[in-house]
Amino acid sequence: MFICKGNICRSAYADMRTRSLNLPSASAGLAADPGTPADPRASSTARKRGIDLSPHRSNTLTTLGVQAGDLLIAFEPGHAKELERRLDGRNDVQFTLLGLWHTSGTWAYIQDPYGLSEDYFAHCFNRIDNGLERLLAAWQDARKAPLKP
Repeated sequence: MFICKGNICRSAYADMRTRSLNLPSASAGLAADPGTPADPRASSTARKRGIDLSPHRSNTLTTLGVQAGDLLIAFEPGHAKELERRLDGRNDVQFTLLGLWHTSGTWAYIQDPYGLSEDYFAHCFNRIDNGLERLLAAWQDARKAPLKP
């Protein structure tokens, strides 16, 4: 589950990119207005990458629900801290920052492109794609590994 602030740019794109690979995914925002479509610049930039954000509508953690076993993937350290606060006492979920999975160095922050240029959206989505590539490869490797007693 990808988590950002409004669920109309970063998490929306990461979710739909992951779904385009036929992998399970969801997204939500910490301060989302449920039912809001993706940002027009996010949609335009995603479309140039072969990703259609038109079906996306924003969710909150409450409307979406967090299930046991979920991996919550945030874009900023503050998001991860807020998730830990909101899910205090839940030891059945895991947290990570997508930028930590980037192949050319780690990026604790993948900054919010909301209100910025399409060039910045492209830069942001490049970072998301790169982090996703490595994270999803690690996830698939882990699924193939034999369980140890």
